[in-house]
Amino acid sequence: MTPDSASTLANLASAYFARKQYELASEYITKAVAIDPGILEHRNGVGNTVRDQSVGDRPTYFYYLAKTFAKAGVVLDAVPTPNEIDRALARLEGMARETGIAVGVATALPVSIARIANWAKNAEARGFLLVPISAAAVKPKSS
Repeated sequence: MTPDSASTLANLASAYFARKQYELASEYITKAVAIDPGILEHRNGVGNTVRDQSVGDRPTYFYYLAKTFAKAGVVLDAVPTPNEIDRALARLEGMARETGIAVGVATALPVSIARIANWAKNAEARGFLLVPISAAAVKPKSS
């Protein structure tokens, strides 16, 4: 293992997350994924950090993980009203159709959860597959 290997960088990211230095952790996990796009899968999906974090810290961890990989993603509840969340979900679908993948990020507001749950009920019938952020973070190999 070298100082600039994907594994070393992912370990540093875990350490920074454990210390609640989320911006640095995001920086290091981004570097690790750039070197090895499968690093999150090699590290048991989301790495050791989740097991080390308290239940209260996990939402923050996943928020920063999503934010790290949602470079052109959609904040679904930037305006937390049912109509605006539905519009954001429609934009997310459009992005997914154009690029093959899209990442949406939302808070745990009751209105957000309700609108996303309602949208998700028929997502597969509309041709969309919901996946964990770790799956969305890995770019598929071009054929």
